Amino acid sequence: MPTVAIIDGIKIQFYAREHAPPHFHAIYAEHRAQIAIGSLQVLKGGLPPATLATVLPWAEPRQDAPDAGVGRDHRPAEAGEDPMTAGTLHIVAAEPVLHGVLKLTWDDGYEGIVDLRGIMAHGDIFTPLRDPASFKTVHVSPFGHSISWGEEGDETVDFGCDRLRDLAEQQAALLARAS
Repeated sequence: MPTVAIIDGIKIQFYAREHAPPHFHAIYAEHRAQIAIGSLQVLKGGLPPATLATVLPWAEPRQDAPDAGVGRDHRPAEAGEDPMTAGTLHIVAAEPVLHGVLKLTWDDGYEGIVDLRGIMAHGDIFTPLRDPASFKTVHVSPFGHSISWGEEGDETVDFGCDRLRDLAEQQAALLARAS
């Protein structure tokens, strides 16, 4: 099933020709839910309340698909284009700048520096990334929905495209205010 977004570790997956009603799948750890696009009602399964509260704001601007735009720029879908993926950002390059800091490039041309050192400092899941040699093995996932470390299909750690873009923009704004 194609992953169209990863939001704070929640995978959003969508099949264009899946059974009615139109819906997407949200997957977080062992939790899975099918959520109707039009009503944003959970059709099957479930998510913890905080996770659902993260997914719904992502889904809201996509609710009127195919007429409404999707993605950060809310670009409307063009003829023959999947409305759930139109305008969705993708990472095209990830390069370590120094340990804990990445230079990322998105398919809309935006380049940003993301400092992950504060995030990496906490939690056992980030232990492998605290090794500089391991951090340098970052790679862009297929289709550019995330960056990850580890073998494809068995990623040790991954960060979603949208969250990284938010971090890049927030950190750039902080630097601009400081100078």
